[in-house]
Amino acid sequence: MGSYTSIADESKMSDVEIDHSVVLKGAKISGIQRRIVDSLIGERATLTVTDHRPKALRFMVGDDSTVELT
Repeated sequence: MGSYTSIADESKMSDVEIDHSVVLKGAKISGIQRRIVDSLIGERATLTVTDHRPKALRFMVGDDSTVELT
């Protein structure tokens, strides 16, 4: 966990590098192979990587959200 990062209670993270971000209560983040920066992860949100084929990106994005892939 990097500087300026806030992780709420009941959140679970493994194999993650995160910086300048806020992770809300109950969020689960695991196995993300790229650094997470400048992010807000909502309550009970799950970010993970799977081995499913074909390789693709899948999103469930709420109202007024922004997704930025770099």
